[in-house]
Amino acid sequence: MIILIDGYNVLKMVFPKALVDENQREKFIGQLARYAHMTHNKLYVVFDGGDESRPLFLQRRDITIVYSGYRDSADTVIKGLLEEEQQKEVLLVSTDRELNRYAAAYDIPSMESLVFYGYVRDRLHAGEQAAQRPAQPQVHKFAEVSTSYDLDALMEEGSQKVFYKHDDEGDGLQAQHKPKRMTSKLDKRLEKMVKKL
Repeated sequence: MIILIDGYNVLKMVFPKALVDENQREKFIGQLARYAHMTHNKLYVVFDGGDESRPLFLQRRDITIVYSGYRDSADTVIKGLLEEEQQKEVLLVSTDRELNRYAAAYDIPSMESLVFYGYVRDRLHAGEQAAQRPAQPQVHKFAEVSTSYDLDALMEEGSQKVFYKHDDEGDGLQAQHKPKRMTSKLDKRLEKMVKKL
């Protein structure tokens, strides 16, 4: 899956009261690179500005960093990428309504910046936790077979009785809490893509 990220849009959502500096941008790029490596998704993170007149594409680890240049805006570059990649599985990450409408015109779903950043943070945290977990102990099978006939009889008797919780009776309460059906094609595409985040 290709994920097009409106870089400063995400950073301004994450750090709403501060000016985004180079250190925050580099830390964010590092997080995205680790995330891309873990998920095997192809990421483009697009920022406004740069020293060049045209967009500059830089490959770093598992992501492509794009600076729009001083002639174009990040929005213009993102729109061009949406047009180029429209035949592929693409997700736009931005809270910019104009960009979201533009993506929808190409049947490309969008995700809010903070929601996506939450997925990135959760995935990185889960990866760190997995790396710190000790190895699972090995289970050894016993050569002897249990000869406890009383225990076997008790287990057999217990397996014949099934207990139901009150919620299982279909009193209508669960129907109220079920998520609404996805109505649009974009919603359905987004639902599938979320599983790959």
